[in-house]
Amino acid sequence: GKNAAEVEARIKAIHQAWRSMGRFWTSGVPSSIKRRIFRSVVFAAASSVLTALVLTEMQCQQIDKVLIMVARKMMCGGATGRRDDGGETRFHAMKNEAVQKWSGIAPIKVELAIQRLRWWQSCASDPANNVMTLTALFGMYGIDSEPTVNEYGVLRTDMNWHPWLKQLVRDMLL
Repeated sequence: GKNAAEVEARIKAIHQAWRSMGRFWTSGVPSSIKRRIFRSVVFAAASSVLTALVLTEMQCQQIDKVLIMVARKMMCGGATGRRDDGGETRFHAMKNEAVQKWSGIAPIKVELAIQRLRWWQSCASDPANNVMTLTALFGMYGIDSEPTVNEYGVLRTDMNWHPWLKQLVRDMLL
């Protein structure tokens, strides 16, 4: 895809951010502090720049897979549970959603949607300083033959929307 190189760069950045903290992850530091550091160092490396891109579901899953993998490492074996089945001990892996919840992260698709919607809120709250952006996506600007919104201000579905506009609609529907 168009963003494959950037997704690969983000995956490398996740590994680099993880390694930059060295033995911190397996030290006796409380889990609450590890989770904060994880979000601010590792997760930030993953999400940096991605808010400006339109990622596919598969690309989001690739990033989530790596984030969950390093989050499991951070748990130092805590992502594995034990269950006794009639005298036999069985081990089972914690579900990915539970690992995400424990580490304090949501799927990258959700996190990016939140970041983009916050940016859109800032544009909408100060339209005078965002005229070009708002006009380019929602109104008539020299190159548009007609506005992208109808007379009620609702996005028209009969137009070939800009990819960012399509992403905004998907973000709002999450």
